[in-house]
Amino acid sequence: MGTLTRLSDFETDRDAVPPVLISATKMDAEFDQIITESNAQDVRLDAAEAAGHVSTADLAADAVDGTKIADNAIDSEHYTDGSIDNAHIADDAIDSEHYADGSIDNAHIADNAIDSEHYADGSIDTAHIAADAIDGTLIADNAVDSEHYTDGSIDSAHIGADQVITAKILDGNVTLAKIVDATATNKVMGRVATGSGDWEEVTLETTLSSTDEAIPTSKAVRDDIVSLVNDVGGFHAIADDASFPNTNPDPEDNAGTVVSIANAGGLVVNGSGVTTTGRALDSSVVTISGIPSTYQSTTIADSLGMHVITTTTLHTYTYHKIIAKEGDTNIVATNIANVNTVAGISANVTTVAGISANTTTVAGISANVTTVAGISSDVTTVAADASDIGVVAADGVDIGVVAGQTTEIGRLGTSAAVADMALLAIPAVITDMDLLGASGVIDDMETVSNAITNVNNVGGSIANVNTVGASIDDVDRYAEEYKISASAPSSGLTGGDLWFDTGNNVLKVYNTSTSTFVAVTSETAGISNVVDDTSPQLGNNLDTQTYTLSDASLALGGVFSNPNTITANTTVTTAALKNMFMMGQITVNDTYTWTIAGDGVLAII
Repeated sequence: MGTLTRLSDFETDRDAVPPVLISATKMDAEFDQIITESNAQDVRLDAAEAAGHVSTADLAADAVDGTKIADNAIDSEHYTDGSIDNAHIADDAIDSEHYADGSIDNAHIADNAIDSEHYADGSIDTAHIAADAIDGTLIADNAVDSEHYTDGSIDSAHIGADQVITAKILDGNVTLAKIVDATATNKVMGRVATGSGDWEEVTLETTLSSTDEAIPTSKAVRDDIVSLVNDVGGFHAIADDASFPNTNPDPEDNAGTVVSIANAGGLVVNGSGVTTTGRALDSSVVTISGIPSTYQSTTIADSLGMHVITTTTLHTYTYHKIIAKEGDTNIVATNIANVNTVAGISANVTTVAGISANTTTVAGISANVTTVAGISSDVTTVAADASDIGVVAADGVDIGVVAGQTTEIGRLGTSAAVADMALLAIPAVITDMDLLGASGVIDDMETVSNAITNVNNVGGSIANVNTVGASIDDVDRYAEEYKISASAPSSGLTGGDLWFDTGNNVLKVYNTSTSTFVAVTSETAGISNVVDDTSPQLGNNLDTQTYTLSDASLALGGVFSNPNTITANTTVTTAALKNMFMMGQITVNDTYTWTIAGDGVLAII
């Protein structure tokens, strides 16, 4: 066996200390060189190069490729777990025996890869059917029955148009809420004459019309009735003037309804054509106005009726007309021929009506009328003066009164009386008489009449009255300056005003500097209280005669004036705040002692 020259390098490297490692790449290069240089020589490695001497550490990364691995040499233990990926598996290489039971999940099944032949009969249960997966094409005709519907699941969207017929509706289950709203206000369900016979909307009219295609509201009917009643005149009948209704009888609580009073007798009408003696059923006062002058200032006769008309004010009516008594109406009917005759001379009747008062007067003197009838020619003559006679007749009562006063009339006929009446007729005198006729003046004259004695007394002293009158300003001033009362005046005061205090019988004068009244004199004479004058002054020397200025003892600051005599042991205690003095000679009798003590001063004058 020949020896390769390059092996010597391995000898050297092997024996090196420390040993030199030989990489797989270097070995591969050396092997290639050995093969090249072998010249078919037998190559032998000694013990240092024995099998198994190349470890994993001796191999470079990625040094073992496919050419270095024998066929069928790599088994399962050579694969790292999970190292065989899709790129290292040949197409169609994995068969059913390679799958572990249950290892094929959804992620490993291709889309649309599982067909009907892959399903076992009955193997698709509810859990394997996706939501909303079963549509109409997957349900056999007539296969869905009532047990397949959830209660309440059939809603309006799933019911075909015109599918709910009468047979499907429970009796009494069509409520108001189930009926469609009307298309507009004032509509009701009904059938009109020109309709198809089905139920349809019918208009509610708020005013009546002549159409057959609408229904009126109750208010429209009422309003129409009220309108008709108002057109013909509302009417409300009552028994008498104390039976008026408590509420306005007008349908609209308004004016225009006639109230017929069967018997208005007893209504008292004032001079203005108003009566307030009527009463409602609840005793409320009823007022009727506008009653004509024929009935003013009268009481309506019994059995006469009256029509009145309502106003907008409760219990207030206006007069319409008087209703004749039934008996009177019957009389007229019985004497209709005479009425017709009178109607033919209506102009004359009108004339007579204009002098109805005169007619009444004539009726009262019917005997005289008979007498006059005997002298008709004279009456004809008088008829020419009918207007004058009317004037006289209107004053018939006054003429009768005058006729009963013939004596007095005779007195008035004297020339002196005529002259006096002429004076009284002067306008100024008439004005004065009007003033004297006033109620207040009459009362004053009555007062004067009741005190005529005093008036006469004053008349007897008229000169004095005139004197006082000429000095009335002084009288007024005296009344302001002099007051007599038990309490002091408090207002309108000026300096010098006098006040006689009746409580103390003292005359006092008002002092403006002190705003008080100061006593002037008592009922006797002299000054009553010096204290009333806050600044008294002497006009001359003061002579006390036998009196003292004070009745206080010397010890209390009293004063003895001449003659001063001490007739007992006496101690005078002075005080610093008191002015003490004595006047004249001081005599101490017998053996009495007069002691002056205190811290004040006693002056002897």
